[in-house]
Amino acid sequence: HIRKTFKGEERSMMLFHYYRQQGYRPWYALKGTISLLLQIPFFIAAYGFLSELDLLQGAPFHIIRDLGAPDGLLTLGGVTVNVLPVLMTAVNVISGMIYAKKAPLSEKVQIYGIALIFLVLLYDSPAGLVMYWTMNNVFSLGKNIVLKRKDPKRIAAVLSGLAGIFFFGYMWLRGKLYEPQITAFSVLVMIVCLLPAVLTVIGRRKKTGAGENAEQTDGTGEADPGERPDPVSRLQFFLTAAGFAGLVGALIPLTVISSSPADFMPLGREDDPLAIAGSAFLVALGIFLIWNGVAWFLLKEKDKKTWTKAFTLLFFLAVLGYYVQPKTGMLSELLELFSYRKATPAEIGVNLLILAAGLAAGLFLYRFREGRMVRYLTVLLLIAIYLMSAGHIVRTERIIAELPKEQTADGPVFHLSRDGKNVAVIMLDRAVSRFVPYIFREKPELAEAFSGFTYYPDTMSYAMFTNFGMPAIFGGYDYTPARTNARPELSLTEKHNEALKLMPTLFSEAGYEVDFLNPFYAGYKEIPDLSVFDGIPGMRAYHEDSRYLSAYGDSRGAYKEAQRHNMVCFSLMRVLPLVCRDWLYDSGDYRGTLRFLKGTMRTEFLLHYSWLDHLADATEITQDGRDHLMLYDNQTTHDTENLRLPDYVPSPYVDNEEYIRQWEPVQEGIMILEDPDTEKGYECNVAAYLLLAKWFEYLKENGVYDNTRIILVADHGDSDPRLTDTELDNGLDALAFNPLLMVKDFGADGPMETDGSYMTNADVPALAMEGLIDDPVNPFTGNPVEMRKDGPQTVTASIKCRLEEQTKGNVFDTSDASWYEVTPGDIYDSANWKEIGP
Repeated sequence: HIRKTFKGEERSMMLFHYYRQQGYRPWYALKGTISLLLQIPFFIAAYGFLSELDLLQGAPFHIIRDLGAPDGLLTLGGVTVNVLPVLMTAVNVISGMIYAKKAPLSEKVQIYGIALIFLVLLYDSPAGLVMYWTMNNVFSLGKNIVLKRKDPKRIAAVLSGLAGIFFFGYMWLRGKLYEPQITAFSVLVMIVCLLPAVLTVIGRRKKTGAGENAEQTDGTGEADPGERPDPVSRLQFFLTAAGFAGLVGALIPLTVISSSPADFMPLGREDDPLAIAGSAFLVALGIFLIWNGVAWFLLKEKDKKTWTKAFTLLFFLAVLGYYVQPKTGMLSELLELFSYRKATPAEIGVNLLILAAGLAAGLFLYRFREGRMVRYLTVLLLIAIYLMSAGHIVRTERIIAELPKEQTADGPVFHLSRDGKNVAVIMLDRAVSRFVPYIFREKPELAEAFSGFTYYPDTMSYAMFTNFGMPAIFGGYDYTPARTNARPELSLTEKHNEALKLMPTLFSEAGYEVDFLNPFYAGYKEIPDLSVFDGIPGMRAYHEDSRYLSAYGDSRGAYKEAQRHNMVCFSLMRVLPLVCRDWLYDSGDYRGTLRFLKGTMRTEFLLHYSWLDHLADATEITQDGRDHLMLYDNQTTHDTENLRLPDYVPSPYVDNEEYIRQWEPVQEGIMILEDPDTEKGYECNVAAYLLLAKWFEYLKENGVYDNTRIILVADHGDSDPRLTDTELDNGLDALAFNPLLMVKDFGADGPMETDGSYMTNADVPALAMEGLIDDPVNPFTGNPVEMRKDGPQTVTASIKCRLEEQTKGNVFDTSDASWYEVTPGDIYDSANWKEIGP
């Protein structure tokens, strides 16, 4: 009436006052469309998901032969007709006839036109997608028919109860109740489905007892004030949402990232690890504030209060769960756990009891001063979460700022001479000695390439992680974990740098030029600090760069997506009860990581693989009469991936089943690999030997193989209890202490030999200098550099492998595990292992 009668400013003023009197706002007209708008993102996601879902490809469903392709159920005159899209359109038309029964013709035409548009758009879509869309429309039609009835809640309750009974009957009649867990789950589903019907009956009885037309009042004759907006409840909701988003999206991700930022920087400073936390925070805001806020906004006022109370209690339980649940252990850059252990029933029970006590405490706090104590606690937690998050950001930025600048070479990195003597020490991180005979049996062509080599199968390392095991390789026995701890007057950083500098210093003094690529943990930093080699004459040190990476495809985008997905899931896993952890972790897939990684390979693996593959390109052959020392730490055998067999090469799509089936009947003596991680390790070990063989052929062709001493060594092995019965602390076994050691001396030729002598990877410096440097002495300790084979060797089973766990003192912190004395002999004989305590 106002719009018809008045114009201009007068009409606007009257409408404004009228809306205010009625408690109405113009945007309320959009409330009816919110439910539709909320569905659109889910429809888009469902369309994209079902259109490309591998599980549907070739999967039949009753009369449909392939859910991953158009149904093609009818053939008329040689023309194939897809029936499901036609059925979907029929359902849409029937729905339009019911919804627009009294609507004008123009509106009916619009509804039917949209139905025809969907027929055209989805006609050639996969049958699984069209079936989903059709069943969704059928469900919506049934729901709206029920809502138009006189008592829709009663009808919905009856249908829910019938569905629960049908489900249990189906499970029983089909014989699926064969396990107690399945039976309990089926009974629970039936009870949940029957609950609405039971509550409806109870509610109707109460309503009948109070009078059919009884009206709820607050005692003053006025309507229940529960529908009035409650600003306190609204404030509590948004405080809780901000706290939840901060905990899951900021504090937990930043705690992980700040513990080791370099792990999230595969190519150094090209990557910003804080971007992962930023993405996680946006996702958490979407979950807890945006979507949760929309759902809360659509509720009635009395339901908003209930929702807010439950949401707040869940927030308190999440904070409690994060701090009382056991830590997850070491993580990869994809948030995979290196040693995942399922929670025991006792641990789950204790965890649930603690959470139940926390819930009781939260309910108790709600009784104080009308919930003010809860608000105060929420604000305190909110402040603490964001302050700690800010602290982790500052710490991450500080660590990144302290990372050394990357130094790379413009041309070849290694230099070998035809008319001088060359020594090459190549460390293959985590290369397993026990794999060698099986690899050479599977790939007999390696024997010729590895001519002149001697393989030492009974070689021992002093730990199973790089920070403990690597120093002895480059520095000798002065830098075993036990000998390192015996010099507490120096920091671990100083001693680690000494170890890395020992061979460059002694060879440089003997007139050698030295090339060192990727000196791991130099300066005790994740990105090596090459400045520790300053002052050594003729010394060149470099980081691996991405110069060869483009030949294998750039998978960083996919891995970043996977990291973002896993970071949010990991955060949720840390706050959920232990009983949910196995389901969410999903053996490292976090409910769907593999979809991001389909057709990709790990960037770190490809980086190291590419360098080993192009080792000939990175090597310059000279004729300068100079002697050369080549030191190289390569991680191809550490950052492992499944490779395409039988060539053992990177491939975005790996399917080795056919090759394995052909190989198994003739694989006498070949190691059986049951663990997926061990299988990947074996495949990458094979790949490393194949690539080294290619480099050896290059050296032979250029006349520098005979005058080059080559040492292949690993800092440790890899643990797999299936392959050995020597069990140690932390679930480790002797395989983890059996690293690769192979040596080719000057002029050595003939088939590769096996030497059963007892060796350790600390023998490498003495092996490298033998016959080249007379009576070498460690310039930092004054001790002779020699091979020591007599007496038991002391090793640690600690898994505290991260640098941040070892930088607080001058000795290794091995408080998590025992030390052992290993008597020379068979490393896999448990009689040779003696536990000597912490």
